[in-house]
Amino acid sequence: MVNVGNKSLSFSKFQLYVESQEEIAKTREAKLSDFKNLPKTWSYVYNNTVYECVSEVKEKYLFLSINYGNSEPRGENLYDFEKEETIANPRTSSQAELRNQLFVYYDFKTELLYLNNSLKKTVVKKILKQKTDLIFNVKDIFVDIDDFMKELNTVNWFEFTSIKDIFSSSGEEAERKALEDLTGTTAPTKFSVKAEYKGKDRYLITKFIKKMGRKFESHQLRGLIIKGKSEEGFERIYNTDTFIQKEVLKNVTVDENNQFNPQIVLSTLQHQINVGK
Repeated sequence: MVNVGNKSLSFSKFQLYVESQEEIAKTREAKLSDFKNLPKTWSYVYNNTVYECVSEVKEKYLFLSINYGNSEPRGENLYDFEKEETIANPRTSSQAELRNQLFVYYDFKTELLYLNNSLKKTVVKKILKQKTDLIFNVKDIFVDIDDFMKELNTVNWFEFTSIKDIFSSSGEEAERKALEDLTGTTAPTKFSVKAEYKGKDRYLITKFIKKMGRKFESHQLRGLIIKGKSEEGFERIYNTDTFIQKEVLKNVTVDENNQFNPQIVLSTLQHQINVGK
């Protein structure tokens, strides 16, 4: 393979869940052990399209490089640019050119799924299920705090880091006094909080969590993460660190066939998502 140029490649971010086979409507985050039996290579056919899959499973991530194509439509003729003439298409109706590329990256630490083609969410779930026998769910990332809280039934935990004096305005004397009582001195302008619950009714702390959402919007805190469950028992995560919905890789090398090298894609994506951590 000869490197002849560069192109941009965009990845959309999602959350990946596994539906429990023991309890209906229960879910959990995907983990490393879910992919222990994933083969290095395999083929999957769906809707007359063949997907040639290559997997890489490491302690920190799962990476799938998938080439795919369809046998139809097939033109009877091809145009030869060198000869400047039309010739018969040598490909038969039972053959497919695997010209399209799909990349799947899952980070076990951040629990984020990266796809370079969001329209392939369904086929990615089917490809993973074929070799793991697990039912996967790909969910969009919540951005609006009000929409997220409407989905939530119970809260398991939340955390945030204050980077300004978030309890300095009028009407927040109680919160400020609580910090002073806890620390024994004037409430700090910068501090971190992590609170864990055993399925706490979200109605009891909705007001406070929504207030923290507003503080994030006004740049008074960072790293706001909330984890809970919907009424149906589905895991739900709100993570302000994931609000940038896309990772755009610029100037990624392509070969003479305008194809990406999977290892270059992997290293470039890992470098970009780790910048600033």
